[in-house]
Amino acid sequence: MEVSNGATKTVTMEVNGLVTAYSDGSLYRSPLPSVEPYEEPLDGVACRDVLINKMTGVKVRIYLACSGREPLAKSPLLFYFHPGGFCLGSTSLVEIHNFLQSLCKTARAMVVSVDYRRSPEHRLPAAYDDCVDAISWVAKEEDEWISNYADLTKCFICGDSSGGNIVHQIIIQMASPAAKLRPKLLIRGYVLIQPFFGSETKTEYELSCIEQGEPYVMLSSWYDMFWELSLPEGADRDSPFCNPWVGSMGHVKPGAAAAMLVAVAELDLLRERGLSYAELARTQMNIKDVEVVVAEGQHHGYHLLQLGSPQSDLLINRIALFIDAHSAKSEQDCCS
Repeated sequence: MEVSNGATKTVTMEVNGLVTAYSDGSLYRSPLPSVEPYEEPLDGVACRDVLINKMTGVKVRIYLACSGREPLAKSPLLFYFHPGGFCLGSTSLVEIHNFLQSLCKTARAMVVSVDYRRSPEHRLPAAYDDCVDAISWVAKEEDEWISNYADLTKCFICGDSSGGNIVHQIIIQMASPAAKLRPKLLIRGYVLIQPFFGSETKTEYELSCIEQGEPYVMLSSWYDMFWELSLPEGADRDSPFCNPWVGSMGHVKPGAAAAMLVAVAELDLLRERGLSYAELARTQMNIKDVEVVVAEGQHHGYHLLQLGSPQSDLLINRIALFIDAHSAKSEQDCCS
């Protein structure tokens, strides 16, 4: 029990010392190792942080692929939305930074990682708005790295866990006839890594996992906490922010996304939701080219926690191949 501003608050949940949720809705995040940006190339990659919105304080970290000390000219551009249940994570977190450095080097693509606002201080749709803002900012080409070294006709949008949820919302917003977002760039494809979705009712697969005990009981409680802290006040888990299977996808027209790669982990509690989302993309979102990759014997977040492992390398190489294949297509082929 603690006292803050004269009021007593109690701990409602603690996640392995990483985060503590209190009864007043506040959240304490333990400091985690981070990486400072470096504009001098290191192992084929340079990176820097840029403030893109003074009002919200949102920044991006831009990764630039280099050959020696020289940047690669007109590379594909990958937007990346980090994981963390909308409550944790950042662009500078060491696991996320190292993963993106490796992906940037392997794919020979510029990466724009968005440090969106987090819940519960900024509940959804704040994170969605920040990522849309980042896409619009890139489209303006006000940054010299972007204007000089990125090919905006070869853009991809990637999200990891909660970031994968954001990718879905971006697709919906960009496809809506009423969308305000009309960026001057061409989205070639989407990558969702172990996307974070849910519903009021747990699936049979989730219940069967929880019956097995740990780590699924712990993971389920984490996910419950993240949704409680991130959804708008009064919303439940059948909100379209959480559950993409509610509502109509009829306004998503063919060509809204040329291609999609959905990556799931065999032992992940979210596995079946990721696989079901891939089918939703095919059947209701009119995405013509949907690929699925399953990491055998792996749990959620394996590619970050075991960077350099064969399975993590496989995922990085698979994303790089996806970028390369769809960058090579003509603009008409990727949008028809």
